Amino acid sequence: MKTQILIAALFFSGLVSAQQKKDSLKVNAIESVNIKKQVFKKQGDRLVYDVAASPIAKGTNTFNLLKQTPMISSIDGKTLKILGKSDAVIYINNKKTNMDSEALIEMLKSTPSEDIQKIEVITVPGSEFQVESKEGVINIVMKKNKNNGYNGTLKMQNEQAYYNNPSAGASFNFRQGKWSGNSNFRMGSWTERQRYTLSNGDPTFRNESYGSNDDPNKNFGGGFNVDYEISKNQSLGLSYNMRYNKSFNSILDMTNWQNGILMDRTVNHEDAQTRNHSFNLNYEIKTDSLGSKLTSNVSYL
Repeated sequence: MKTQILIAALFFSGLVSAQQKKDSLKVNAIESVNIKKQVFKKQGDRLVYDVAASPIAKGTNTFNLLKQTPMISSIDGKTLKILGKSDAVIYINNKKTNMDSEALIEMLKSTPSEDIQKIEVITVPGSEFQVESKEGVINIVMKKNKNNGYNGTLKMQNEQAYYNNPSAGASFNFRQGKWSGNSNFRMGSWTERQRYTLSNGDPTFRNESYGSNDDPNKNFGGGFNVDYEISKNQSLGLSYNMRYNKSFNSILDMTNWQNGILMDRTVNHEDAQTRNHSFNLNYEIKTDSLGSKLTSNVSYL
């Protein structure tokens, strides 16, 4: 009898031990589950694109990144539109950019996507944004160093179309104590070539015009942004941006034909250059622990 009881006890112990091993294997399997962070979020009046958490938002520039953002589009490659809005106003770090459209697009194309923390698409801007009711806001939030240190990016690009178009850009970021900031410099050279064919008339008369336009451009631009943390709830910031564009020896060549007979030819040479400088002084104070804040800006273009 004692022998039977002992055998039964050993058998029961073996079952318990086997069950514990199975439970242990189940726990190990649970530990291998991966959780992915959400890249696009809807927050109140805006759509937020968490660029820093997106693995595909690498190796490109900010302009291309914006074109890939939901609700934003670009038909001509020179402007940005928000779905349902007549125009888009660009903000950087909650500060309105005062640059002209060409300078702004050049800056976005020369800014690496790795420098961007997130993009906010705001279709119903509040009173804190200086926009009209028909306009939407694209707020680009740049990455900031949380610890003291420095980092930078250098980018070079070459595009071969009808003409060769090289460009280069560099950015630098720093944080030291209560001071933080970033700067960028960009330069490029490209020539746009356009061809025209215009015709009108009827079976008895035909008017046709043919021509081309070669527009060489050299661009230099850059800027900086410096922020100072006055206290835990107050900060002061200064930003400056500039752009210089030189377009010399732009040639428009057009010929006009009537019923196959050359009537006239027009050749136009143009030399043009533009300079832009913009400044912004920003003061911000947090008024409560819920995120409310008061912002004051002084801008000059």
